[in-house]
Amino acid sequence: MTQQKLLQHINEMRERLSQTASNEQSLVKDLADGLKSLDQQLLQDVRKVAAEHQTRRGVILLNELHALASSVGMFQPPREALSPQQVPQQIDLGISMMPISMPPPPVIGAKQQRM
Repeated sequence: MTQQKLLQHINEMRERLSQTASNEQSLVKDLADGLKSLDQQLLQDVRKVAAEHQTRRGVILLNELHALASSVGMFQPPREALSPQQVPQQIDLGISMMPISMPPPPVIGAKQQRM
């Protein structure tokens, strides 16, 4: 009888162990699914933050470029339209357009002619 009781207890323990393993396997699967879902959500959040950061950097860069261009006079405020009478006909740049007369350079190796 003792041997039979021992076999009965062993069978009961196997069944409990099998149920416990099955339950734990189910818990591990649920945990893996939950972690995968959280991982996907985290990835989406990181991508969203990265895109927002790039947008902010773009705006900052654009503002810096506008400031730089303004400092060199590229983006001046719009002026009122001038009538044809107000437009200067000739702009004086302060540069003489007359050619400068200089004697031609001497030719090296040629005999100089006397005048």
